[in-house]
Amino acid sequence: MDTKDRFRGVGRNYAVGFSIGTKGYIGTGTNGASYFKDFWEYNPVGNTWTQKTDFGGTARRMAVGFSIGTKGYIGTGLDAVSYTKDFWEYCP
Repeated sequence: MDTKDRFRGVGRNYAVGFSIGTKGYIGTGTNGASYFKDFWEYNPVGNTWTQKTDFGGTARRMAVGFSIGTKGYIGTGLDAVSYTKDFWEYCP
């Protein structure tokens, strides 16, 4: 049985994720006390989590994420103050 590397970030709810190629990406979200903007990459070939540059927008929860080709996109959601209307592009 294969054991997967544990997530290195803080446990959270309402995070956003997408995949590009064989890698998975996850970030933002909340643990109920704090909002996050950290961003992580999972590589199944090496079975490793790598912290990437923080998400460029405000820390938030309930954002949407998707990928098109070799780019990922994160947008909308709810930050600590209000609903957001921005979208960000991620190029690994």
